[in-house]
Amino acid sequence: MFSCFKNFDVNTETWDPVILTILYHKLDTYTSRAYQLERGNESDPTIKEFLLFLEKRALALEKAEPTTATKTHYKPVVNVATPAALLCAYWVILCTMKAYWCEGTGAKKPASKQRITDLNNHLSEVDTTLSDLNEQSISFDTRLKSVENQVSKDNYLSDKLDVMEIKLAAME
Repeated sequence: MFSCFKNFDVNTETWDPVILTILYHKLDTYTSRAYQLERGNESDPTIKEFLLFLEKRALALEKAEPTTATKTHYKPVVNVATPAALLCAYWVILCTMKAYWCEGTGAKKPASKQRITDLNNHLSEVDTTLSDLNEQSISFDTRLKSVENQVSKDNYLSDKLDVMEIKLAAME
């Protein structure tokens, strides 16, 4: 591997730890973990062992079938407005037309257009708030049903206990 250095009579036998450290930090987490598990701690690692491990690992990964679901370690970020976001920004809620096609807002003075835009934005906020409240209400209803089920189970167990006590009293 270091034949060019050997031509210059440079001793490369003591370079293994330095080179291994550099190469080890280039590995992905799964490969580095597999290397540590396979290597053991009996002796110091060598370049030959490391390269043999990498060859075996590469062959194993080449023969393995790729998974259909790959998990990404990052969340994609959209830095531009999507067409859906652009469309909903231009709808006039009052007349359900797009703002640039709306005849009602097109003929109005700038102050009136501003009031319509403000009202439209306010209605959008109210709609969002109502949607949030609806989701919270559904969540509350789900929790309420869960509590009601638990109470009915407790009542059932209480009734069973009463029956058992009556039977026990009758046996005495």
